Amino acid sequence: MLTLSRRVGAAIRIGDDIRIVVTEIRGSSVRLGIEAPRHCQVFREELWVKIQEENRAAAEAALSADLDIDALGALVEARLQKESSPHGQSGEEDD
Repeated sequence: MLTLSRRVGAAIRIGDDIRIVVTEIRGSSVRLGIEAPRHCQVFREELWVKIQEENRAAAEAALSADLDIDALGALVEARLQKESSPHGQSGEEDD
């Protein structure tokens, strides 16, 4: 990790198009201004962590839904095969 000392008004650069400026120092709090292109998402770390957790939960839910759909598809396919077999043609319903 690079550690820098900066005064109010001083800036650092990240790459060619991200600029971070110290705008205020009050006690143990530092206020930063961030200039970045619109395509660069800038988040406070605690918010970024929450977003990542929610994304993981959504991905797990989607995977679970996919598995449920796959299982349902297998049941439908088995039912269709059963109905198209000679025993399924007898006119009897299996419930």
